[in-house]
Amino acid sequence: MGRQWFARGRRKLNSMLFILLFAALWSSTSSTTVAASGDKAVKPVWDARSIGSFIQPNITSEWTAQDWLEELSILKEAGNRLVIIQWTGDSKKKETIYPTALAGFKQDAKYKGDPLEFALQAADSLGLEVWLGLNENQDWYKYHADQQVWLHQLFTYGLKFVDELQARYAEHPSLKGYYLNNEMENCSYQGKASIRNLAAEFKRIVDHVHALPGNMKTSTAPALWPESWCTQSPAQNQRAWKQTWDGILQQVALDYLIVQDGLGGGYRSKEATIQWYAFMKSVTDRHPMTKLWADVETFRSVNPEPWFAEPMPIREVVQHMQRIKPYVDELITFSYDHYQSPKIVGVSYYHETYLQYVRTGRVDSEAPAVPSGLQVAAWGTDKVKLVWQPSSDNIGAMYYVYRDGVKIGKSYVPQYQDSGLIPNTTYRYRIEAADAAGNRSRLSDPISIATSYQATDWALGKSYVVSMPANSAYPDRESKLTDGNAASNEPLDPAWQGRKAGRMPETYTVILDLEKIRPVEGVSLQFLTHGAVGAVLPGTVEYWISDDNINYRSLGQAPYRSAKYGEPAVNRQVQFGLVFPQAQARYVKAVITIKPESWVFMDEFHVDHYKGAGVPIKEPLERVSLHKPYTVSHAAASSYPDQRRVKLTDGKLGSVEYTDSAWQGRADIAKYSVTLDLLRPVMLRRLDASFLRDEGAAIRLPEYITVRTSTDGQRFTTRGTLNKVPANHKSRQAYIFKLTSTVKARYVQVEIITSSGWSFMDEMTVYR
Repeated sequence: MGRQWFARGRRKLNSMLFILLFAALWSSTSSTTVAASGDKAVKPVWDARSIGSFIQPNITSEWTAQDWLEELSILKEAGNRLVIIQWTGDSKKKETIYPTALAGFKQDAKYKGDPLEFALQAADSLGLEVWLGLNENQDWYKYHADQQVWLHQLFTYGLKFVDELQARYAEHPSLKGYYLNNEMENCSYQGKASIRNLAAEFKRIVDHVHALPGNMKTSTAPALWPESWCTQSPAQNQRAWKQTWDGILQQVALDYLIVQDGLGGGYRSKEATIQWYAFMKSVTDRHPMTKLWADVETFRSVNPEPWFAEPMPIREVVQHMQRIKPYVDELITFSYDHYQSPKIVGVSYYHETYLQYVRTGRVDSEAPAVPSGLQVAAWGTDKVKLVWQPSSDNIGAMYYVYRDGVKIGKSYVPQYQDSGLIPNTTYRYRIEAADAAGNRSRLSDPISIATSYQATDWALGKSYVVSMPANSAYPDRESKLTDGNAASNEPLDPAWQGRKAGRMPETYTVILDLEKIRPVEGVSLQFLTHGAVGAVLPGTVEYWISDDNINYRSLGQAPYRSAKYGEPAVNRQVQFGLVFPQAQARYVKAVITIKPESWVFMDEFHVDHYKGAGVPIKEPLERVSLHKPYTVSHAAASSYPDQRRVKLTDGKLGSVEYTDSAWQGRADIAKYSVTLDLLRPVMLRRLDASFLRDEGAAIRLPEYITVRTSTDGQRFTTRGTLNKVPANHKSRQAYIFKLTSTVKARYVQVEIITSSGWSFMDEMTVYR
């Protein structure tokens, strides 16, 4: 199957070449290296970077012209100059993503306005190039190229797409080419009939595009599957693949062969990937009309679901590009848009880290701080919620969650909800911080908790009202949601009720009456995602509670609940639910939105009260001191300076080595103070101040510290004193001062009393 809905696979280089490239990367940015085959010199390897990105239009269906401008601006900032829109329509479904006049076709209802016009306008203004993909058809993966009549019809539609796209958009200077998006792989196109049929059909398209004004280019992106999938040895497979492309390229003047590297999909090893690029170079070298490009995958699959994917760490992306670059003319990604762009991913870490490489030739090597302050609570018989303190990092941190030593989840915020657990069972959790480059912290200290032993579902057998009737094909007689008969993964299961939206999104509500006010701590609804009937997940699910069915208060929008990270897989049930500290309610309302022209299948509504749920999680402390200014009574020593007054609030913790630049040091000063300005009055709960002990270097901990606060910076109130804490001879030690009651203050002062010798201090952290 091709890479039509995110994810595919690629390769690597031999160890000697890797050493050569690595040395060139770090020793000099002005040197050059020679490609392993041929005599063409390439640029310094640190300059190996993407010139463009594929983008699949399904993620852009609701984008406005401004959205396209924002996204293409991000791509340009990262050094890209080309965007390939992977397809523009479906000749099986007879749909396009743009307003069409093709006979028998219509625009897919989920696309708003004219996305191609928006994209091309943005590219025009930014000086980027755009290549438009032609028609996709899922039957390609069933018929391949053996059925000449079907294949001829597929490419005939491709010609019609070219003509209509050219007629509609040729005035845009950014339109520079067309992409043949029905992807080939190295198993299914080896026979003489396939080669003959493909050569004939490729030639029709390529010759037609080359005859257009504007020097239009043509391209396609074959995939490289493991040879075992072809039931061949590597040597057999390469011989067959050579025959395939020799047979096509000796007849077809294809401009660009953009070979997928397969590394993100995990199809082959890095070494095998490099060997394949060297082999493909030997093929395209015999056909000089065709340039060989690499399609570098910037994601990695997340098992056990092969179609789940997450952004690949930037260091791995860069290493792949550096290793592949000697064999190809250019590099393009699948896909910076999907996996690195802050507009799609929702965080800027990946983009900022890649920009650092583009600008300097170096990838960030600073690891985030170890996550601290992990708190955990069991809510219900199958759910656990975790919160922890944010980890400091020079660019930004994300987090991996481990349950009983196994990585189960990822979060961009310092909290996580685990579900699908066993009642009355103890689980052990740890957190790891990571950054976009691939640097990892050590695991946090572990914490264990047992799930609740029993849950009461107040919704069972209760009545409810739905604002939008179910479809007659999947009806609801006002009992399906609370009858306790959970639906299976089969869409024809009569336990499901179904609703379909029209050309616009639709919203409906379900109001459940619990008959009297009851204690509740969890709510959820089951939905089905299934391709056979077009059942998709809701756009949003939000829950509300009320005592009187008049005045409601929101519990918030519910994410889907899954024990794994990544998007929910298709053809299965997905639970949208929330757990929360105990509330009182008689009525529970769910507000559900349906995407345009989509089915939503819904089943059991649960409203839970838990027994043995343990103590709810307290709200995590919030750090308010980061990057705030401060003054000191005595300057740090010139050999361990803090000249810019940033070390104590920059979020960077010192190691146990006194040479670590995070420390500031003072020698033989019996008393000094630090006064922190929070810039506004804040309700304070805790202060942490960190010091170093290294007896071998005469660096000693404070004898005691005194904490004072002020609202005006003039009059300070003493809040308490902390005596010397026990510590190893060489250690980093935090003095943690917890206020007995919340105090409102703008200024926080720490007075440090020392003995003889050195005093080393780094972070001063204040929490509210």
